[in-house]
Amino acid sequence: MSNFSRFEILGYTNKDFKGEPAVFKAQLNPESFDRILEFTAAEQKTRHKSGKDGKETILSGEKYRLDLVLDGTGAVDLEGKGDISTKVDEFLNAIYFKTVDQKSRKEGRKPRFLKMYYCNEIHTCVISSLTIKYSLFSRDGKPLRAKLTCEFSSVGFPLDGDEKKKELESREKTAASKEELASQNGDVEKMKESAYEKDYHTIHPVHPDKPAKPDESVE
Repeated sequence: MSNFSRFEILGYTNKDFKGEPAVFKAQLNPESFDRILEFTAAEQKTRHKSGKDGKETILSGEKYRLDLVLDGTGAVDLEGKGDISTKVDEFLNAIYFKTVDQKSRKEGRKPRFLKMYYCNEIHTCVISSLTIKYSLFSRDGKPLRAKLTCEFSSVGFPLDGDEKKKELESREKTAASKEELASQNGDVEKMKESAYEKDYHTIHPVHPDKPAKPDESVE
């Protein structure tokens, strides 16, 4: 059961954060996490004054900066040993998705709406900047370690620990429902097979004193 003790991102294609998300789980937590609060002061325009009105300053948004290290040397995670490109692609798939313009038919990329779990909060945001730096390579030139320097812009404001708990319970409930549905589908298939066999033997009864005829098609 996940408790979001490690850095995790859930990426959605829509702003309502509904549907099946693309998921990324970090091997290591970031060493630091910068949370920048942005304030906007309203413009003051009167007959004798102009400029910013400090009394009308409001919190307009947040930015988040962090570094993620992905390691394929086996020092961190033996299961992740090897070419780190797959883990990088997993991160990229979580933060954006491919689109095709209906008129030009050109392929593009759109950022996903993210739920970023860290510092005991859920930060709803989108990626605004990403730098990938590869530092170690195998003998055949495959990358074994990557440092991802990320910056995110907020969408709304962070949700506290209680909301995080509700989110966790909701995800666990969804997973349990899927398992139950899969189990029910399996039971239905068994019932169908049983009913089929029953109907077949009803239509083609075998007389107790008369052995069944061999298949005439077999010589």
